[in-house]
Amino acid sequence: MAVEIERKFLVVADGWKTLVESSDHYGQGYLATAENCLVRVRVGNTQAWLTLKGRDQHDPNMPGEILKRVEYEYPIPKADGQQMLAEMSYASLEKTRHYLKTSEHVWTVDVFLGALTGLVLLEIEGDNVETLTAADLPAWVGKEVTHDPQYANANLALKQATA
Repeated sequence: MAVEIERKFLVVADGWKTLVESSDHYGQGYLATAENCLVRVRVGNTQAWLTLKGRDQHDPNMPGEILKRVEYEYPIPKADGQQMLAEMSYASLEKTRHYLKTSEHVWTVDVFLGALTGLVLLEIEGDNVETLTAADLPAWVGKEVTHDPQYANANLALKQATA
C-alpha cells in the first residue's frame, strides 16, 4: 500500500533558498472529493500526474503532528493533465515547488502564486518525520500547520477559486 507521511510548516524567512536543488512549476486541480478520497491532477514542466489521496489517518502510536494517509500517484501524459486541469477541476492553484538538498527526509518548499501569493509552505515527507523537533528545524521554519485545514492544498485551491 502506498502511504504518504508528512509534516507541514509555514516558512518565515528566505534561508531555504540556499538549499534549492531543483524547482518545478505546477498547476494543480481537484477533480473529485468524497468522504474517504480526493482526486487531484498535477501538471508540471514536463509531466503530469493523477493522484488519489485517502482520508487522513491519526495513528495513536505516532506522536506529534504527523499526517499519514494512503496515496496513489500515476504519471499521465502532460496534454491529458492540462485538459483535465482546464476542463474538469472544480478548484485549482499554481505554485513553484522547490526541492531542497537535505540529508534526511524529502523537504520541499511551495511558493504559491495568484491570489495565494505570499504563502510559502515547507513539507517534510518520509519515515520517522515524527521524530523531528524544533531543534532539528532551521530558523526559517515557522509554525507547524500539518493539521490546520486552511493549509491543505485542496482548501487553498478553493480559496483561490473564490478570490
